[in-house]
Amino acid sequence: MNNTRPEFPKAGDKLTFKGVPEFYYPMFLNMKKDAEVLEIGKEYVAKQVSVNSSWVSIYLEEFPELMLNLMFFDQI
Repeated sequence: MNNTRPEFPKAGDKLTFKGVPEFYYPMFLNMKKDAEVLEIGKEYVAKQVSVNSSWVSIYLEEFPELMLNLMFFDQI
């Protein structure tokens, strides 16, 4: 049994946008549309990270009004 907790990004960490997968949870359709302003492969800075019960929401310094899913990013 693995008792290690996953490492989640913190405010100020850099994330690289990798795109929106076909399926992600929760399937908030507005997230997919909101992510259209992001560029694949570009680095963004996490402004706020919220670890929810089954997913992690991310707000970016560059687009603080958009709630996005951590699944859309690779951590640097």
